[in-house]
Amino acid sequence: MSKQTWILVIGIAVALAVAGGVYLNTRNPKTLGDRNAPCTTIRFERDTLRLGQVVLGKTVPVAFRYTNTGDVPLLIKNVQTTCGCAEPIWEKAPLLPGESQEIKVEFTGESKGHFVKTIYVVCNIWKKVYPLLIIGDVVETE
Repeated sequence: MSKQTWILVIGIAVALAVAGGVYLNTRNPKTLGDRNAPCTTIRFERDTLRLGQVVLGKTVPVAFRYTNTGDVPLLIKNVQTTCGCAEPIWEKAPLLPGESQEIKVEFTGESKGHFVKTIYVVCNIWKKVYPLLIIGDVVETE
């Protein structure tokens, strides 16, 4: 197999491992609070952000804006990423129905090439986890 194929295979394996960990965390009552807590709904303005070219080693701040479209407070219990190159920052206080907020992510391009990074938002929605994507290409220079 070529080097690019191996990188793709490893990337998929890591993504599946993280997704499995997120799923298991949603099955743990301590992770999401009361399992019988009422569910709400969430709407993201965009669930995929295309960054284009990112310079190797540079940090790029991005934000995913969302609104609680349900009837009960939205509780974001955790935000997990598929790598250490994306650092999420979010408000931990409950978001009331109709209110909006942002999940900020600081992405640092650590290796050259195309990337697809997944951010898993663990919250009190029916599916328990809402996936977000950051896509782009890390290049040596601008």
